Amino acid sequence: MYIHNRDTDWEINGKSFTNDEITALGIKIPETNLTINPDGTSVKFNEHGHEVGELKSTKIKTIKTFANKVLVADAKSKEQKEATRKANMTYIDKRRDGYASIQDQLDMQYNDMLNSTTTWFDHIAKVKQDNPKT
Repeated sequence: MYIHNRDTDWEINGKSFTNDEITALGIKIPETNLTINPDGTSVKFNEHGHEVGELKSTKIKTIKTFANKVLVADAKSKEQKEATRKANMTYIDKRRDGYASIQDQLDMQYNDMLNSTTTWFDHIAKVKQDNPKT
């Protein structure tokens, strides 16, 4: 796991977070100005950005636990936002999400003509049936 922090910005496994975003997730922010590398090595920085040594192993464990909490809470927050978005969708939005891309639909129509099939019609009918006008 890679964790890097400078003042108010965190990077955890390539994802960026501000202290405000972390606080909004309901997570207490630990000591700042540090880097923990995937190999377990660490560096602690002073307020001027100069290296001042390594973190104790107990501190590394605390920071890794914190980072895991941030990643889990962030994922849950995104899942909740997506669930809310889907719950608030109109039938038009749901149909738009359900339809294949125009390229795929044209491909379906072409293959339907060649093979005397109804793939495109079946696809459109299913999307409309699954998402009726309300």
